[in-house]
Amino acid sequence: MGGTEKVKKKLLIVDDEKELAQLLADHFTEIGYEVKTANDGLDAKKIILTTQFDLIITDILMPKMSGVDLLMFLQGVETPPPVIVITGFTENEEKDLQNLGAYAVFYKPIDYKRLENMVKEVLYVDQT
Repeated sequence: MGGTEKVKKKLLIVDDEKELAQLLADHFTEIGYEVKTANDGLDAKKIILTTQFDLIITDILMPKMSGVDLLMFLQGVETPPPVIVITGFTENEEKDLQNLGAYAVFYKPIDYKRLENMVKEVLYVDQT
């Protein structure tokens, strides 16, 4: 009853590749995060309207609503969470995505250790 239990950080993983979304969700759940998944930006938008997340990891190219559209939607949210973008494209789009609010951009195939370290950096950089 000493209140030492840590509150788990909440992540939302958005990717139309269900297997990849589940792999990421399993990985981050194993290391202590609370994780939800969405299959596209539209699903993510519905979840974001009812749940506060500490971080969103999203793909860019998805049906119904892209990651770019999701980034633009998040700009209108009162306290938008940081976003890490995952993309299969290797074009130099990083600057454009960062201008839309992406904290970082990762290219597929994903280096899980680098992504894990980036998530930790994003979530704990502003902790006092």
